[in-house]
Amino acid sequence: MHRSVALLLIVPLVALLPASCAKKKDSGEAAKGTTASAPASTEQVTGNAPSPSTPQPPVDPATGLTAVALRKAAPEISSPILDGSSWSLTGSKGKVVLVDFWATWCPPCRKGIPHLIDLQKEYGSRGLQVIGISLDQQGKPVVDPFVRDAKINYPIIIDAAGKYATLYGGVEGIPTLFMIDKSGRIARTVVGYVPKEVLTPSVQTLLNEG
Repeated sequence: MHRSVALLLIVPLVALLPASCAKKKDSGEAAKGTTASAPASTEQVTGNAPSPSTPQPPVDPATGLTAVALRKAAPEISSPILDGSSWSLTGSKGKVVLVDFWATWCPPCRKGIPHLIDLQKEYGSRGLQVIGISLDQQGKPVVDPFVRDAKINYPIIIDAAGKYATLYGGVEGIPTLFMIDKSGRIARTVVGYVPKEVLTPSVQTLLNEG
């Protein structure tokens, strides 16, 4: 086969790479498929910007954030983290928390982690806390070296049994990122890989909320 023909066949395949991974059912299986048809956010954004006489839309088109009055309380998370200490969502009240469900075997998860590292660096001093929840069924032996190699700068919880994934609605596609406001309410849910510039406006808006 000529090289030019081979390239024409490869390029469309690259474009079809999934934005997210299906949550692994068996620790020996490879991730298959994708559950994210619209990875930027699970909320639907419709209509134009509201005029003063129209109701506030349920989701802000500019940031993807759910209107404050419509946000629901995030389920509690309280667990040991990799370094042996404990972390809890209630203990982080007053901060903006990004809860990232991920796994070491998921390429879109790995691609998105550097963006979360950058966000923690840039906004941690302003009250942002990223927390990673690994769904790796093999646990610490695979997660610990990955975290060290990737130089992850935020706490990691291992949820091999899927306890927190179930509490958060049965996470099926990863990465899934829950943005939680200072009052402990879910303000946005993002399924699949998205670039940092898509997340930043949401983070900045949440940090600026009272």
